[in-house]
Amino acid sequence: MRRLLFAICSAVIMSQAHGQATPGVKLGILEDLSGPQSEITGQTAVEMAKLAVEDVGGQVLGGPVEIVVADFLHKPDIALSIARKWWDVEGVDAIVDVPNSGVALAINNLAGERKKLVLFSSASTDKMTEEECNGYAVAWTQSVSAIVNAVVSAQMKDKPKSWFIIGSDYAFGKLYEETATKVINDRGGSVLGAVRAPLGSTDFSSYLLKAKSSKADIIFVSLGGVDLVNAMKQIDEFKIASGGQKIAMGVALDQDIHAVGLDVLQGLQSAVPFYWDLDDKSRALTARLQKKRDTVPNGLQAGVYSVVLTYLKAIQAIGTKEPKAVFQQMQKMKIDDAFARGAVLRANGRLAHDMFLVRIKSPKESKGTWDQLEVLSTIPAEQAFGAASDTKCPLVKQ
Repeated sequence: MRRLLFAICSAVIMSQAHGQATPGVKLGILEDLSGPQSEITGQTAVEMAKLAVEDVGGQVLGGPVEIVVADFLHKPDIALSIARKWWDVEGVDAIVDVPNSGVALAINNLAGERKKLVLFSSASTDKMTEEECNGYAVAWTQSVSAIVNAVVSAQMKDKPKSWFIIGSDYAFGKLYEETATKVINDRGGSVLGAVRAPLGSTDFSSYLLKAKSSKADIIFVSLGGVDLVNAMKQIDEFKIASGGQKIAMGVALDQDIHAVGLDVLQGLQSAVPFYWDLDDKSRALTARLQKKRDTVPNGLQAGVYSVVLTYLKAIQAIGTKEPKAVFQQMQKMKIDDAFARGAVLRANGRLAHDMFLVRIKSPKESKGTWDQLEVLSTIPAEQAFGAASDTKCPLVKQ
């Protein structure tokens, strides 16, 4: 009897070591469900993950795909507490999304310690797949450098210009400021000043006055969610653009544009990783979402669908959910779905895919509630994310 029990326990331990402790897969979606980014990520991102689960038949490895969701309130300590419980106690196989770059970096470090996969969509920092890469982070949707390069290049086609940057006072905003400053300087422009507003700010008047008094040619607003909505509305109230200064946006997400209004934002350019009305595939995915929610998927939310779908397909292909094996399989796959076309997951964990330069339509041009963007051009993956050989990831360099 003792030998039998020992054999059973040994089999369980070996099964756990190979990612087969239990049938099925458990995903933990770490989300902003109630804060300033809940409209651009939030419950819609959760629904997009569920659509991906539907597309693999709801089951993987002989068991159901289970989704658990938590609101991390944009606090690293809360996020880490949730992640530890999920990975150490509740058997979560991978964590998804994490829409806050500072929190994402903390989760990335924990993923390296626990040797668990984290599938980032909304976090835009490059560090998870560059200086702080550890072989367990997948960055799927966009990067600060890709967006900044596209926006700055579009604004400085004719001649170098001066800039003033309004950003967020956390990792996302700091990284935007650093990246934008370098890109602007490299292209012969100049940054006359920069300010950072706390997350959840409602009054941007002092920041806007500094931007206006700088007399910079372009005011670069690198905010997101409610912060972007509030700032853009006040820019319109203060009639800053009518004074001759141009406005550039870091990210143009459908829900933010809708909240501000085309009358305020018309003509502004930005870069996006996805547009719901791009083609038949993106429209079909949008139609499926709209049976559940009265909205369209933006790039961050569509990225959740794509990364979850690819992760589950990788597990199906190799018959195991062991993190390293899944990561390697995802790199072998050609990503061709409603989010990305012919995309490739690089060795550092960054998905290289096309981006799109877009212009926000005027009210007269719009033919419906969510008809807000005109795609001006496609930015090839290599141009958007740089050459794979340029990575700073120490694992790849080794």
